Amino acid sequence: MARDDSMEGEDRTVIDWRPVNGPLDAGLRPAQVVARRSRQVRLPPALEASREASALRERLVAAEAGDPGALLSADARMEWTGLRLRHPPAETDPGGLPLVVMALWCRVLAGEQTGQDTADDEKETVAWGTLLYGWDSSLVPPELVDAVLLRGPALLVEAAERTGDIAVLTDAARLLRHRFERFRREESLTRAQRLLERVRREARGGGPHTFAASVELVQVLAVRFDHTGEALALERAAVVLADLERGSSPPERAAVTELGCLVHRLRYELHGDPADLDRAVDAGAESLRLTGAPSVRNNLALAQWQRFVVRGERGDLDDAIRGQSELLAATAPEASAWPGRAANLAAMLHRAHRHTGSLDYLDEAVDHAAAAVGRTPAGHPDLGGFRSNLAVMLRDRFVAQGADEDLLLALEQLRQAVTATPAGSRHHAGYLANLGATHALRHRAFGSVADLDAAVQALFRAADSGVAESVHHAARIADLAEALRTKAGQSDSAVLLDQAVETAEEAVAAIAGSDEAGVSRLTLGRALADRWQRTGNADDLSAARAQLADAADAESAPPLQRAKAAQELARLLAGHDWSASAAAAASALRSFDALVDHRVDRPGRLRHLAELQGLARDGAAAALAADDRELAIGLLEQGRGVLIAQALQSRQDLSAVRARDSALADELVVLGHALAVGELAARDREALARRWEAALGRVREIPGQGSFGAAPGPAELRAVAQAGPIVHVNVSRYRVDAVVLTGSVVDVLPLAALDADAVETAAARVTEATSALSWGMNDVLHEVLQELWDALCGPVLRRLEELTGRSGGQMWWVPSGALALLPLAAAGLHRDASDGDRSLRERWVMSLAPTVRALRRQRETAAVRLDTTRPLVVAVPGEGDTRLRKALAEAREVASALGSPGLPLLAEEATTAAVTAAVPECTSAHLACHAVSEPDPLESRLLLADGSLTVRDLLSLRPASASLAFLSACTTADAGRELADEALHIATAFQLSGYPHVIGTLWQVSDDMALRMARSVYASLAAAPPARALHETVCAASREHAESPFDWASYVHLGP
Repeated sequence: MARDDSMEGEDRTVIDWRPVNGPLDAGLRPAQVVARRSRQVRLPPALEASREASALRERLVAAEAGDPGALLSADARMEWTGLRLRHPPAETDPGGLPLVVMALWCRVLAGEQTGQDTADDEKETVAWGTLLYGWDSSLVPPELVDAVLLRGPALLVEAAERTGDIAVLTDAARLLRHRFERFRREESLTRAQRLLERVRREARGGGPHTFAASVELVQVLAVRFDHTGEALALERAAVVLADLERGSSPPERAAVTELGCLVHRLRYELHGDPADLDRAVDAGAESLRLTGAPSVRNNLALAQWQRFVVRGERGDLDDAIRGQSELLAATAPEASAWPGRAANLAAMLHRAHRHTGSLDYLDEAVDHAAAAVGRTPAGHPDLGGFRSNLAVMLRDRFVAQGADEDLLLALEQLRQAVTATPAGSRHHAGYLANLGATHALRHRAFGSVADLDAAVQALFRAADSGVAESVHHAARIADLAEALRTKAGQSDSAVLLDQAVETAEEAVAAIAGSDEAGVSRLTLGRALADRWQRTGNADDLSAARAQLADAADAESAPPLQRAKAAQELARLLAGHDWSASAAAAASALRSFDALVDHRVDRPGRLRHLAELQGLARDGAAAALAADDRELAIGLLEQGRGVLIAQALQSRQDLSAVRARDSALADELVVLGHALAVGELAARDREALARRWEAALGRVREIPGQGSFGAAPGPAELRAVAQAGPIVHVNVSRYRVDAVVLTGSVVDVLPLAALDADAVETAAARVTEATSALSWGMNDVLHEVLQELWDALCGPVLRRLEELTGRSGGQMWWVPSGALALLPLAAAGLHRDASDGDRSLRERWVMSLAPTVRALRRQRETAAVRLDTTRPLVVAVPGEGDTRLRKALAEAREVASALGSPGLPLLAEEATTAAVTAAVPECTSAHLACHAVSEPDPLESRLLLADGSLTVRDLLSLRPASASLAFLSACTTADAGRELADEALHIATAFQLSGYPHVIGTLWQVSDDMALRMARSVYASLAAAPPARALHETVCAASREHAESPFDWASYVHLGP
């Protein structure tokens, strides 16, 4: 191919003029392919009918047929020249230029085919292609774009020198900027800047030439900063922008405000001043109102997103996601801008995930980020950034879901990003930092020392090569400090720990005063706490306390980060300042609220609940140590049974609301039901949650309803204990206490004979023994039941009699942690015939409650008299080795004991649909079937004839006048180890659906004993409420079958 050497300093890259063949172009020469593609060019009707256009079309048809000479004659040149002159390009119409460019391109290829010199034709093609590019770059065939970008600037400069029209130099600079964006050669920006500064000097009178050159100069300088991080370039852009803002006319305002959005956003990245983001958002919003241009919408969405990162105002993120989604939907997938816009949307969705924990946001972000990578050609300058962003999202998804392939793919994407990005690029340090952080994550997950070493190495390189003034630099230093802290802990190195502290201090200093300092302060607080534990230096303790407190208070930080900072502060202060430790735990729970509210999808809520298990218990222990009993109870009620509290909120008594506003009451019912059981997309769920919160706000404006749906206060909690004492048993890492609520006092009984490890061990022993059905199973149960009596139940019952002055009655256990898996109501020395405590034990009817708040709700819904007149009796024996041989007999006896045939659904009749349809019409339910407990409590289920009835299904049921559910099935009151504090299982699901009294089981039960227990309970119901009926049955069974607690100790009563 010919080279254009005529201009000093012009690009000498060889241009490949050949077109890309389509599926129908096989066997055609290049000139024929271009001639065929020219058919797609559409001219205005009047121009299409002109003699010149018709003649040119005929020549292109001939070229397509294989005649290369059709476009090589002098007549052909006259025809396209005439076509240009007849209708020259205008501001709103390119005229005949698109067809002329195609004809010239075809002529170049025809000349090459016939061996003619094509230098002049190539130059003319570039010249007119350059003009067409300036009018609308999308009209230039993609194969000609490189030729235009490489040769066009020199042609425009030459034209400017020849004609004296300096405005053409601005067009040349614009092409040079585009050339840089395509090839990443910095000299292109340098030449563009020189040309534009020349235009501004020589056009001193101002006017459109100066304005256009200034606008382009700001863009060139912004691109230079974005690529190199050169602060002087950005400051020069800000100065030129200020000149534009002072001197622009109203018609020019749209362009100036668009530039303002870009420049102020970049200035924030350099200096970290949030005021720059305010200026960027204001400018972008004004420009969008004036033009609605896609580039404006993109920059505005980015500025809104960054402001959300800084300030945490959710409206900014919602606006950014909405605007960017609309922009991407309006962008053709094949457009060159599509990958960048998809990547930006992915980043916004990723931030939404980090602030809410919703996995559907994260999955959507990964999908968009992967599409951006997939649609970006190899070698494209933006590909490294797209890969790095995708890797960070995959890394977060690994943390959330644990899929090893996500972590491996993240590392591979980052290696490619680092390798393909020049070390001098502003973004290279960021890719290195992400690579280091991902190696550090793999070290935490799998313990590889090589990964930790790779993390430290990459993070050192990132810290050394980044732009020191950038807000991102502090985050990279903080990542390095965290890696050094980890390595110090692994190697027990005081030197590395000192280095970690110094590095974290540098990170905090680099971003001091910024709303984004939270993560740096958290890292420094952790490092100082480690050093204090190593050396005992009180100054380190004080400094760690201050840094963690600031991190916990960083309002713009993701809630999980704030909650963890507050939790670490609470642990740091435990034993030194119990009151402050309790206050920090309360702060953590306030941040925790945002992680488990209705905006977060179910997997996200469950993950956050699991991550922060024990937070409320540790805070309550600190409050008790500080003698703040009401705070202790408040923390336990706030931080345990969270999902139950949400379900209760949607099942409030609406009679008072309905009397004032029936439409509002109906709206609450519909919204509460949808939030409780609906599987919704993130945006739909958030919209529903906003409607729910707005409806609650309107209810609270009704006189007397100011606390509607709110957690009960201390006085309200004590009022619940008027019917009998309630005992919160708090198991924490620091201590175990029984917190006793009576109608008049809150009493604390420290349980020195118990600790968290002992409770965990007992729960593990019971779970293993009852699951395996081993020969020594009953021996294990006897040992645990005696330990529970000696260390917990015996002392508590004695204290109850002292406090109440009563010898027996009903009381309620509210166990926490692994204690919820143990049979408190069956504790005792059952093998000892001379057991002196049997009388004490049998005087007290013991029930369970997940929280005091839940118990209050059950009291409100319980009928004065138990109603079993319309029973639902279900029996599903199952098949094979697990067949329940006595299930049908149990169902018949229950129906007989109730004196009503009720609605029996036996064997194959007991389908999911039949049971679901029957529940609303029945006053009681007895289910004899198999059950399965799952780690996700909403997926725990009863096994029916044709499928399962899950906890989620149960929450959607609303029986009109239910009273008792007897769940004669395995593990229906087992909440599992991971979420024991939630106490959400099949039994509580029946309570939430409307059954105030529920009898369930902690482990699997024998078929024979299930029949006997049911027979005895129903026989006692005529004279006793459900709790006492079960109590009498268990006491009798413990005397009759003392050697086999497996058969009777698992039964529990929940309810008033």
